[in-house]
Amino acid sequence: MSVWQVFGLRTLGRIQGLLFLVAAALNLLSTPIVSYTNSALGGDFAWPTSVQLVALLPLVVLTEVERCALRRGRGGGSVRAQSSSTSELPGP
Repeated sequence: MSVWQVFGLRTLGRIQGLLFLVAAALNLLSTPIVSYTNSALGGDFAWPTSVQLVALLPLVVLTEVERCALRRGRGGGSVRAQSSSTSELPGP
């Protein structure tokens, strides 16, 4: 079941807009990070790359925990669907 089937298209749009806003704000940090890396670190991108990888680890771990819970049939999922029927899809 997709997000829009559970929450609706308006909520899906808000979630997507918020994620785009966060991504745009983080993208503004790329130029200062590159400048700092080139000036203070002599062009060695190991430190910024390490920070990004450490920030990514919780997402990977949580995804695997969720996947294992769903495989074991515990329901898992932070969102529980009322019905998985395709008859509730919006028509043309």
